[in-house]
Amino acid sequence: MSGKPAARQGDMTQYGGPVVQGSAGVMIGAPTGVACSVCPGGMTSGNPVNPLLGAKVQPGETDFALPAPLPFVLSRTYSSYRTKTPAPAGLFGPGWKAPFDIRLQIRDKELILNDNGGRSIHFTPLFPGETAFSRSESFWLARGGVPALHESNPLYLLWQSLPEDIRASPHVYLATSSLQGPWWILGWAERVPAPDDALPAPLPPYRTLTGLVDNFGHTLAYHRDADGEFAGEITAVTDGAGRRFRLVLTTQAQRAEQHRQQAVSEATSPLSFPDTLPATAYGADSGRRLAEVWLTHDPEYPDNLPAAPLVLYEYSPRGELAVVYDRSGTAARGFTYDPPHPGRMVAHRYAGRPETGYRYDEESGLHYNRHRYYDPGQGRYITQDPTGLMGGWNLYKYPLNPVSGIDPLGLKSMRSDGHPWGYGCGDESTDWIVPDSLGSADFLPACRKHDICYGTLDSHKDTCDQNLGKNMKLACQSDLKGFHKLYRPLCNGMADGYKLAVSKFGQSAYDAAQEKALNDYKELEMLDLLQELGEPINSDDYNKVYDRVTNPG
Repeated sequence: MSGKPAARQGDMTQYGGPVVQGSAGVMIGAPTGVACSVCPGGMTSGNPVNPLLGAKVQPGETDFALPAPLPFVLSRTYSSYRTKTPAPAGLFGPGWKAPFDIRLQIRDKELILNDNGGRSIHFTPLFPGETAFSRSESFWLARGGVPALHESNPLYLLWQSLPEDIRASPHVYLATSSLQGPWWILGWAERVPAPDDALPAPLPPYRTLTGLVDNFGHTLAYHRDADGEFAGEITAVTDGAGRRFRLVLTTQAQRAEQHRQQAVSEATSPLSFPDTLPATAYGADSGRRLAEVWLTHDPEYPDNLPAAPLVLYEYSPRGELAVVYDRSGTAARGFTYDPPHPGRMVAHRYAGRPETGYRYDEESGLHYNRHRYYDPGQGRYITQDPTGLMGGWNLYKYPLNPVSGIDPLGLKSMRSDGHPWGYGCGDESTDWIVPDSLGSADFLPACRKHDICYGTLDSHKDTCDQNLGKNMKLACQSDLKGFHKLYRPLCNGMADGYKLAVSKFGQSAYDAAQEKALNDYKELEMLDLLQELGEPINSDDYNKVYDRVTNPG
């Protein structure tokens, strides 16, 4: 069974249910176990911060894209998450990834597709003309070597769009995430053999991205240096319109020397700028970086090429991407990194906008969220409301769901009727999906009475739940009249369902309401005591607490 496709935990079945028992990886017996898409679960949520990991993410920043049948789109993504098996740092520095940072390892017993972000997807070896589909990652991997696939293969038509030399080569691998393409061509870079190399030189045990082909046959080619200090790196690109772009690369030593020369010319003290870069938590680092991108050929406008680079990149002495300049020379983007942790972004900025900062707390496992610390384990903010926007004595609010129940300022958002979430028949996290009515039958008064009952100190939960069902059925009888009487059985069934739900699952809500009622009562007692001692008490604060005690819910 080893190496065969597995049902991975979390995958969806045909009818929507997730797999709860299965392999952690894509293939049974896969050595790394899990296919990691940048971070566990492969999800980017809470942009620009992953609220589960506290990882800073910056997805899909496009620096330029010229229109073409198959355009060259230069984009970057960032994640501060550090995988257990990091790939070497790419052309944008630690933490950053580019779409062309993809490599296929060819081993005797398996194929491993991985990228600059530490993503590893395992396949069994393919015969020429064979294809494999990864259900967990939703893409196909294919091997060339046949002029046409069998008609039953879903890739049959897309295969015919490939150039004949690619289809016929058993040494070329291809990947696609859609039956409409494009194909990602995984080949090898030509290289100048060393004097002592055996000829003909064997192919390397890996494949890199050499181009793209869409379903109309348009091609985009990545050109890699055959020798020199940038051997194997992409230094030119030809898009689907025939334009050619030159990618200017630099080494860490070249940038260090340039910095020292600039310091001499400006008569300033040079910063510490090492000639080589050590490995970091984001992987080994060769120091090679993309510095500029030029348009060097345009078949439509051969004599009207831009005199400046389309984009220019500036790096810190530690090789971190610091500034991105557009073709006008404007600093369109800027990034700041944590001094003790190379590559870990702590701030970024756009031209003409204020800087946005992030703070990491490795020891406590907490992440800084909207200027306040939120502990997912406790389900509460543990830093008090810094500006007192909510008012009251309790500056530590307990949001049940800080994503859907709290607005960007840290305040509670409101229902369409102006009441806070949780005012209706659901709690703060479910109020938006739990119906408050059935036709003209209004359940809201019954639900409000139930909430008030829960919030009355020393009330009995069973009595509250029984009365909810009775009051909802009364609404069914009184509100559904005439032709709508036909809906009374359905309405009564909903009443029984609501009563059953709170009876079985409402204990935590009852306990929380009782705790709140007790705290309000104690707070009122404290205010009364302070008044007796002659302490000045704000009348508005006192009235608010008194109202919460006398009118719970």
